[in-house]
Amino acid sequence: MGNLLDWRWVEQLTRLFELCNVTSAETVVVLTDVHTDDQLRETCHLALQRLSPEVVSVILPDTGPNQLDTDVLAIPAVQATVQEADFVADCTRSGIAASHLLPSVLNQGTRILTLDQFSPAELFAPHSALRTRIEAGIGLLEDARRVCLTTGLDTAPSPTELSVPLETAQVCGTWGFSSEPSSVARWPGGSVYVNVPSLVDGSAADSAADTPAPSSLAAGQLTLSPGDINLAARSYIRSAVTLLIEDGVVVEITGTGDDVSIINAQLDALLSNDPEGSTLKTLGWGMLLPARVPHFPNQHASHSLLLPEDFPIDPQVVHLAGVCFVSFGDSFQDLRTLSSSVLLALRSATLICRSETTKTELVGSGELQGALAPDIYEIASRG
Repeated sequence: MGNLLDWRWVEQLTRLFELCNVTSAETVVVLTDVHTDDQLRETCHLALQRLSPEVVSVILPDTGPNQLDTDVLAIPAVQATVQEADFVADCTRSGIAASHLLPSVLNQGTRILTLDQFSPAELFAPHSALRTRIEAGIGLLEDARRVCLTTGLDTAPSPTELSVPLETAQVCGTWGFSSEPSSVARWPGGSVYVNVPSLVDGSAADSAADTPAPSSLAAGQLTLSPGDINLAARSYIRSAVTLLIEDGVVVEITGTGDDVSIINAQLDALLSNDPEGSTLKTLGWGMLLPARVPHFPNQHASHSLLLPEDFPIDPQVVHLAGVCFVSFGDSFQDLRTLSSSVLLALRSATLICRSETTKTELVGSGELQGALAPDIYEIASRG
């Protein structure tokens, strides 16, 4: 994770815990296991010391090779301690958010924040305005009928022109901090996304009336350009790749170079286990500002001045302001594993939502637009 003990990272985590409404009157549990990064653990404690709550450190026992599959809350002492807490900073690799016993904890009003430790979390700057901007983005999509993704309309031989109807889509957002009682969040977080319906979804419905009509499904083509990122493969796109999408499903992949073969192989692997393996499941964009960090000397308010070799090849990059992303096979939910999806990040795309009478640009060539763009105060808070 880099040198998290640098004062910048202590400051960032302090801000994050403040956004989670941690106060000196509360009891906070810091939950760690054998996989927790030592620097993350120490930085959490240093940040919490600045807010002066009562801190209880819980270190989970080593359960061997199956540690990642352990239901943390199934350990009675852990469950009892967490239930008594006002706030939990979950630094474990397995996490407690997926536990089947989570409702019993949330019923006590406990707030839970999972801190991802294997991603460049120090690249992100928490700010209270992030939630406001994300809620604005959700509102724009909920009032729209369609969202359209485009890239390279003037220059690319096969530009992206992908259209996703919103009538039956689910609009979601995540801002990465847990401030209300009984809430759960994951940091980093800062994106708006659409869970896209598919014909396969409809085929499992109880009645034919629930089956989406083809006109309500995603259609068009998605062109990846050099510098875009195949996050499941942890690699940059080196040559243009075009995915033709009909009725929400990838029907053809064209282009030159190894990237075509890689994406084909990824989708084939998903299809071997899941009939929705080549189905467009998510379309979204990032809203989270990068922090100012010493090893990114050219950094600007957005990501646009980052050189390709400096840009993080990590799933959390989808939260960076102005990055558009799509996933196939599985919905964008938990970035700890990408084994059931193909997640692609586009760095210079344009995203527009359309209603009956208006259209609103959400992202323009990789830059947040209008009410979605951060103001000078949020930009100045990046440290």
